[in-house]
Amino acid sequence: MKYISNALVYDVNAQPDPFSPTIDAICSIEQFDYYIIPQHLQGNLQALAKVLYQDPQLFWVLQFFNGVCYPHELKTGLKLKVPSKMEVEYILGQQLNDAGNNAEVYI
Repeated sequence: MKYISNALVYDVNAQPDPFSPTIDAICSIEQFDYYIIPQHLQGNLQALAKVLYQDPQLFWVLQFFNGVCYPHELKTGLKLKVPSKMEVEYILGQQLNDAGNNAEVYI
């Protein structure tokens, strides 16, 4: 069994490595929707990921896709670019398969 989080490379601080091929692939997605941050979600990437992807662990997709360094940058009314969940899952699955893992992928 493997999980999507296995597609990422982590740095010494247990954060997604911004130079990993997975993040490069995610950031190269050309089609996306916009989401305007409501007040109750300002500054909280994990809560936004839960709303948009039904998975708070995908916070890093929003972070890197939008060039957000710190969650406090996410203010009410800010317009985020949001790649589709289907495209994100496809890329993550491809990254896992490219790594030589042929087991079933769990999101």
